[in-house]
Amino acid sequence: MCSLFLQMLGVQARIHAALQHYYKYRYLYSTSELKRMQTDSKNNGIQLVELQEQLDTTVAKITQFLQNQLHGSQTQFIKNNVNEDSKKIDCFHGPLLPQIGTTVLG
Repeated sequence: MCSLFLQMLGVQARIHAALQHYYKYRYLYSTSELKRMQTDSKNNGIQLVELQEQLDTTVAKITQFLQNQLHGSQTQFIKNNVNEDSKKIDCFHGPLLPQIGTTVLG
């Protein structure tokens, strides 16, 4: 019985040593991954700020372009379509369609 007890103590000591090594390396790996993630997070934050600035610039340019197009098209529309008599503008310039029920000979 004494030898069985000693064997169990030996196994327990080896398991204890193995767990210490496991947790030591697990700690080192976790610490390394945490530092990597913090670095990635910082880099992502910097890239996000740069992207936001580029997006703001792009939206401003698009807005300016659209406003210029809108103002230009309104001016052109007024020049082309408004006359002194303020007549109605004929918007339909296509061919007239035959009435329903009439035959079209071609």
